[in-house]
Amino acid sequence: LGRQVVYKTLHEHLSGDETEIQRFLREARITANLAHPGTVPVYELGRDREGLLFFTMKRVRGRDLREIIKALKTRDPHTHNAFPLHVLIDILIQVCQTLAHTHSRGVIHRDLKPANILVDEASAEFPLDGGDAAARLGQPKILDFGVARASSSELSVVTTGTLAGQLVGTIPYMSPEQARGETELLDQRSDIYSLGVVAFELLGGVLPYAVRGKAVHAATRTICEQEPIRPRSLRRALAGDV
Repeated sequence: LGRQVVYKTLHEHLSGDETEIQRFLREARITANLAHPGTVPVYELGRDREGLLFFTMKRVRGRDLREIIKALKTRDPHTHNAFPLHVLIDILIQVCQTLAHTHSRGVIHRDLKPANILVDEASAEFPLDGGDAAARLGQPKILDFGVARASSSELSVVTTGTLAGQLVGTIPYMSPEQARGETELLDQRSDIYSLGVVAFELLGGVLPYAVRGKAVHAATRTICEQEPIRPRSLRRALAGDV
């Protein structure tokens, strides 16, 4: 059809692992059923000539929040000027709307983090270099539903169980119950917590807890037992309603 796509395949070393196969199929089917501007359409699911599973998705050009956070920290002049506070908040509002849709479809993402949120480019000039940044920003998109859990029967997805105590996700962005490995207790609130951590880092420039570089058990204890930093202590504009 003359369109560029993202082609995602299961690594050949995992092609015989039934758990990985089911996870791959689940990601394709869950993503395909999330018809929303904040998710990426899946076009096809199948096997290639060698019999390896693959699925294709719409190609989205842009930069993820991890890149934006890094540029803001280093005060990249182009990125810093293009993403003032109100623009960053607008990005987060749109991500919240996408997550609300995802939850309404009975899907829990379980790995929300800056690397899994992509801001689509809105024009040929990207990163933005002036003008009305908010008007020229593209649609933020939530990516990578590889460890998502579907609880809605309307999706017709067979989900694979997770062993009790197994960590699923990325530690710095985990909710306390997720960090403790209580996977059966996870619901939409755990995603909302993770998005709160993402918002904290995007707006404040640091994580709410000092967990980077810590061993898993130490990071888990920090998340579960310590109070987070107050956002307004980092930036006056983050007081009040923000």
